[in-house]
Amino acid sequence: MRFEQPNPVQRLLMFKKEMWVRDYSVRMQKWFSGIRSAPLRIDAELHRRCNLECIQCNRRASPVDMTEESKTFEVPDERWLAIANESGQMGVKAW
Repeated sequence: MRFEQPNPVQRLLMFKKEMWVRDYSVRMQKWFSGIRSAPLRIDAELHRRCNLECIQCNRRASPVDMTEESKTFEVPDERWLAIANESGQMGVKAW
């Protein structure tokens, strides 16, 4: 009998479920016990320059995001690489 491999979406959902059961639940138990631990996932925007104007996106209301001035608020690439390296050392599992 041959079993089919899960498709990429199923694999991602299985990964998230396993991470929740294994890592998030342990992290929450530690947190409720007063033990601090590193985040498991980081959601970050490398920049706010986008010209797609998607209807659901709140950036359409911000005229600042596409200006040269908005670039002054961006984190340099070198710092993002350092943050990624630091987060890996802390145990962050996903970005």
